[in-house]
Amino acid sequence: MNAVSFLRDLTVVLLAAAAALLVFRRFKQPPVLGYLTAGLLLGPHMAPSALVGDVATLEALAEVGVVFLLFALGLEFNLGRLGRAGFRAVFCALVEAGLLLGAGTAAARLVGRPPIEGLLFGGVVALSSTAIVARALMDSERARRAPWAELVVGTLIAEDVVAVVLIAVFSSLGRFGEASWGSALDVVVRFAALATLVLAVGLLLLPRLLAMVERSGVKEVRTLLVIGTCFGVSFLTHALGFSSALGAFLAGALVSESGGRRLHETAEPFKDVFGAVFFVAVGMMIDPGWALAHWELAFALAFGTVAVRLAVNSAGLLAAGVARTEAAQAAVIKLPIGEFSFILAQVAQHEGLVSGPLYQVSVLLCLATTAASSALLAPALDRPAAVEGLFPRPLARVLDDYAAAVGRLTMPRRVRVVVDLTRPSLIQIFINVMVLTGLFLGAGWLKGRWGVDERLPGAAWGATALLTLPFLLALWRKAQAVALILLEALIPPDEEGRPPAEARPRLTRFLLGLVTAAVAWWYVSVSLPLLPGGRASLAAVALIASVGVLLWRAANKLYARIQANLRETLARSKAEPETGPALVSHLVEEGADVRVMSLRLGPGAKGAGRSIAELDLRAATGATLLQINRGTGHIPAPSPQTRLEAGDEVMLVGTQEQVEAARGLLAD
Repeated sequence: MNAVSFLRDLTVVLLAAAAALLVFRRFKQPPVLGYLTAGLLLGPHMAPSALVGDVATLEALAEVGVVFLLFALGLEFNLGRLGRAGFRAVFCALVEAGLLLGAGTAAARLVGRPPIEGLLFGGVVALSSTAIVARALMDSERARRAPWAELVVGTLIAEDVVAVVLIAVFSSLGRFGEASWGSALDVVVRFAALATLVLAVGLLLLPRLLAMVERSGVKEVRTLLVIGTCFGVSFLTHALGFSSALGAFLAGALVSESGGRRLHETAEPFKDVFGAVFFVAVGMMIDPGWALAHWELAFALAFGTVAVRLAVNSAGLLAAGVARTEAAQAAVIKLPIGEFSFILAQVAQHEGLVSGPLYQVSVLLCLATTAASSALLAPALDRPAAVEGLFPRPLARVLDDYAAAVGRLTMPRRVRVVVDLTRPSLIQIFINVMVLTGLFLGAGWLKGRWGVDERLPGAAWGATALLTLPFLLALWRKAQAVALILLEALIPPDEEGRPPAEARPRLTRFLLGLVTAAVAWWYVSVSLPLLPGGRASLAAVALIASVGVLLWRAANKLYARIQANLRETLARSKAEPETGPALVSHLVEEGADVRVMSLRLGPGAKGAGRSIAELDLRAATGATLLQINRGTGHIPAPSPQTRLEAGDEVMLVGTQEQVEAARGLLAD
């Protein structure tokens, strides 16, 4: 690579991107279209002379652009936003993705192409462009104020997750001899475990590093830490067989969850520069000659994709209970595909999963869907009566009845209580399962790379089992807690009013034993590939079992401290309803020796004026603070940021020893 020619090429690309951005912004068009147009005009297929001499170098820069683009999207994404998107948004995104993936597979079979190519094409056309749709919402006040706008934004967030999963699957299928549902499921589980492990470890470390950097007051260190996190996680995912772009997305989500959304400005200039290079490089690869030579196919693909996406988007929104006119309007604004489609097409061609010009097709469809959305949005908003007339009367009547029925759906009170009580424990069970899986998968990778067991058989399994012991104990406790809550909900009290756990001790012991056996079976299954076999295997298992018995309390305290740190990082303004699971967890762990104590904090109480995070109550004493009664109100399951005040009445749960220790920590 010649340095002078590289600087010339980069200058041409950036100046062309800036000019295109100004022109397209003036006409209220998405910047992505401007970058693609600039690339098309600069590319070897359109320019009369080679304006860019070293396209390969720009493609390498475009790879870096993908990393920063996904990092920026990760910064905009966090688990709280996904939770606030609601079930309807997630359901809508899954319906749309499922229908389009199925349609792509069916179309591939009809034309005699491999099913994997149909899945890839379905994935490309299933992913709405967050950048283009968000710009359309910003530019149209009527769309922004429409009743469906919030659902559209929530659906885009859910589709980001679908896109990440699709990229993870297709970027890793090259490792398998034949693509199958089993291999795809294996990739999804591996990526979920890796993502959970990265986020869990990162959320324990990164907030403290960021706090140290902020205290130093040196902006350069903050920039280096943020960008280093981006590239570090990208390298990790690439080394483990996934796309580096996925690592960038995880890094962005990690920084966002770490309280670093304000750090978006740190990555913004990098994203602007390299993102522009990426889209311009995509535009340079457009060959208008292909579209002209195959104009019938190109027109059919463009027209068919617009029609199918309008129908599928409407179907997903209608399935979520949106009124038919509003569903059609929202389907129009969600029509454009974009950045995730390009990345998926790029991954497919890099892995050799397709033989056709999928990259060219994805750009063509982006232009077609964006143009169609721009042309149809204003008429759809201006003439709702005309949109309503598109639905035949029998179909309109059915859809109206369905939307009304969905609007009347309510969860029974008893079911709602069970869901509220079990949801936090189920989330923690999922996190523990993914962390354990990720640790064993990572240990297997290190074992194959370093050959640890060749020198000391069973060492890899033993070290990993010791590391995962706190998470295993927590998983077992949470699973038993959920089982007891379900037992309480499904079986009514006896004639004397005793709860099922007390009235039917044999059934309770059987249920808890069944849960224990299920957890043990799963743990053995996930750790089995690391066991060396023979006597070394038995010795390793016996050693870890003995250590588990001896360090039971220490492991529980360690997990409590880890959980407290994670909750402090992820704390929301509204606490999760964890009172029930916390109480049941203590019952599972301590048996009958559990006390619930109420304690009033006087004016000179040690805990007055301090937050729960500062007190570190659970890790220090083993007791759990269930609720704070303050004045005439109460705060159930208070967050780590909640500060105790003089006059508060706190409810504590734990053994007699634990609640007495908590009294000493909180009281006068």
